[in-house]
Amino acid sequence: MYYCVIDNKQTSQGVEHISNNMVRIAGDNSSGEFSGWQRGIEFIKKSNIQFDVVLLINDSFLVNGKNFIQDANFPYLVDEACKRPIIIGQVDRLKNAHTLYDFDVTTWIRTNAILLSKG
Repeated sequence: MYYCVIDNKQTSQGVEHISNNMVRIAGDNSSGEFSGWQRGIEFIKKSNIQFDVVLLINDSFLVNGKNFIQDANFPYLVDEACKRPIIIGQVDRLKNAHTLYDFDVTTWIRTNAILLSKG
């Protein structure tokens, strides 16, 4: 396993090597955690790090109670992510249907923990 910590509060643009398999890089928070996720994915690609899946977790990961990573089916989800292009996460949903610019936004993947396949 390789860990890339994206710290949106970090101002330095350098790479901090925490251990042999862990680094900390700066996010920029311009688009909330999404810009941090983008910086992490760009770092992984630029560094030529070989991977099958990427697990993105933010600081609210443990605050919101049980999550899909704690589910007994999580190893199965990782296996599925290794087989095909997919994004896996806990789905949140509003009680009533909502649209924005003609798109249904009633459900979304919670952004505190997202599993992305390489594809």
